[in-house]
Amino acid sequence: MHTIPHPIHALIKPHFRLVSTTLLAAGLTLAAAAPAAVPAFHMCQVMSVPVVQPIFLPIADGRALEKPLEGIAGRSCSYRIPSPRGPGGHLEQVRTLIETAFFDSAPTARAALAANLQMTRERRLTNISKLTGLGDDAFISEQGETVSVRVVRGRMLMAVNLGKVDASFAARRDVALALATQALKRLPIVK
Repeated sequence: MHTIPHPIHALIKPHFRLVSTTLLAAGLTLAAAAPAAVPAFHMCQVMSVPVVQPIFLPIADGRALEKPLEGIAGRSCSYRIPSPRGPGGHLEQVRTLIETAFFDSAPTARAALAANLQMTRERRLTNISKLTGLGDDAFISEQGETVSVRVVRGRMLMAVNLGKVDASFAARRDVALALATQALKRLPIVK
């Protein structure tokens, strides 16, 4: 599986990597230079296994999540549900990465989301559509086995990437949207 380099991926084992349009390809330097304070949190605690496991039920085939892996400064969390070898001899599994970044202002975060959407269109990903009722602005896309939800709320840009080979787009979309919705309920609001 091809992955795109991202600073968070340096701390995540290869079997946790997901195909992604990268969360902040267009605005990472702006996020790093953000002078405003960002509240302290750890994504793996905010979205703990007891919170996340029930959301995965529709695509988990009765299997449990492994211990999640935290990314840089606690701003991301990677989840994996292993599965037995499939009929073709390859390992089927569910993989998810939830990551966040914070910008100096809400307009800058929206601009980063818009740039990410443009990059997604240029890469000709599938099932690209804007989402309503999720954060201040959001969109969803699909690349191969991975469904990605990108959402901006205030100064925060969040991505939920969910991959599973043998699940329909609709099933992966529903789980990714449920994860994004739950994360937005639990994460601090940073205006």
